[in-house]
Amino acid sequence: MKKQCKKCLQIKEIENFYIHKEMLDGHLSFCKDCVKERVRYYYGIDIEKSRTMERKRSQERRKDKEYSKKKREYNHQWRTKEKIRAHNATRRRLRRPNLCESCGRECQPHGHHESYAEPLRVMWLCAPCHTHMTRYKSLPHNLNQNH
Repeated sequence: MKKQCKKCLQIKEIENFYIHKEMLDGHLSFCKDCVKERVRYYYGIDIEKSRTMERKRSQERRKDKEYSKKKREYNHQWRTKEKIRAHNATRRRLRRPNLCESCGRECQPHGHHESYAEPLRVMWLCAPCHTHMTRYKSLPHNLNQNH
């Protein structure tokens, strides 16, 4: 299905319009690109006011139990899906070394992903280094010492 944007007058696929329940066809009258351009413009006019409004909105959302529950469920589903995708990619294409990349310890290292969006970008870390990396987002200071 296609729709014409009221601002740029281009005819685009319906996926290029945000969902809006109050509209007859269920989508906003302006395309996503025009909406984003408008938001960038108005945000830039008074940055301090925009930041204050965003802070207030964020605080209100944190208080809303229903919103928090939905967000937690969505994030859990996304992480689970991405972890499975990363696991499948590493299982087929990567070979686990016998040494930790951080401390050089001989072991069966864990695969650490900075981002699950890049499943083939893996750091191989022993359990203590991996725990430190996930907890503190940095490698331990004693890089070349055994644990």
